[in-house]
Amino acid sequence: MRIAVIGAGLGGLAAALALQRQGFTVSVYEQVAELGEVGAGITLHPNATKALNFLGIGDEIAANAVAVTRTAIKHFQTGAILVDQNKGDANLAKFGAHMYQTHRADLHRALENAVRANDPGCILTNHALSTFSDAGSHVELQFANGHQVTTDLLIGADGIKSVVRRAAFSPEPPRFMGRVAWRGVVPRDRVEDAVLQPGSAIFIGPDKTFGYYLMRRGTLVNFVATVRTDSWREEGWSIPSTIEEVTAHYDGWCRDAREIMCATPPNGCFKWALFAHAPLKTWRNGRVAVLGDAAHPMLPFMGQGAAQSIEDGIILARCLKATPGAREALARYEAARIERATFIQFESTAKAERWESRETDNYRREKHRNEDDMGVFDYDAGTAPI
Repeated sequence: MRIAVIGAGLGGLAAALALQRQGFTVSVYEQVAELGEVGAGITLHPNATKALNFLGIGDEIAANAVAVTRTAIKHFQTGAILVDQNKGDANLAKFGAHMYQTHRADLHRALENAVRANDPGCILTNHALSTFSDAGSHVELQFANGHQVTTDLLIGADGIKSVVRRAAFSPEPPRFMGRVAWRGVVPRDRVEDAVLQPGSAIFIGPDKTFGYYLMRRGTLVNFVATVRTDSWREEGWSIPSTIEEVTAHYDGWCRDAREIMCATPPNGCFKWALFAHAPLKTWRNGRVAVLGDAAHPMLPFMGQGAAQSIEDGIILARCLKATPGAREALARYEAARIERATFIQFESTAKAERWESRETDNYRREKHRNEDDMGVFDYDAGTAPI
């Protein structure tokens, strides 16, 4: 079976690696001319860690990441801890894996290297998908560079602006979710030790959040600040911004949050508007399927976007291995994944609403609905029923 994956992001590469490990030949088509270091930090909850272990790169990621032992939710004005969470041995005992925080580029590089090690020529850059046609027995692809390909199966892993989603499932554009986010990466030695206690935390307050955590073996601090606003809604992941622009939204917030922001190196602050799609009713159409943000883009408040993409790829590969017939395998994949991913889409938005409430003073553990209690972390894509 010839399988074409559109998109060489985390979801596309994870799917390619999972398919290779199940014995399939895969071609990954990416529109950019060269893969490179993009993004900033990423949280890998236990379900993501188990997925990476299944793909064979868990130890490599852990070696460069920070194993999280404790996280906290803090009051936006006082900095007082509202909810204190043990994440170290408790995660291992309860969920069978640790929680890590790392640089997205490190994870992307590990996936890319593993895929290329299996097949050096399987990632084709400068291939933007223009059109495709499901001919029943195969799928015909046409790329902007003039390249034409025939494949048995087409997997759209091409993100929130997915060409595959738009053509085969829904023409609706992504919708603005009323929030703008800023991110930055700060050298650890620019921030006082007392500010980073614990090493992973999020400040919550009316209409805003500010989260930080350590990564790259504790040498860097990643932060993400989100603000509810309708004043700016430009799409894009790496739009340059300034520290003055983001700190202007955080007047009245505690000193610790502002100190981390102000330690950002020049030209090191970026912003993006948060977009999402309504859930799809189906992820498959003939010999075409979608995964990751092409299927279920979600707000980042549960830290599950990348994890769900990786889980999708593993379940897809397992279903194709276990099921004769491409259409039957895609039906099995959808049945195994759509309920879980849609649930997490909704819960990510609900979590944002709880954190951004004007009732911060009343936020306590009993009001804290977390993934620990939802079954999100128990999931293991390598063994989950299909």
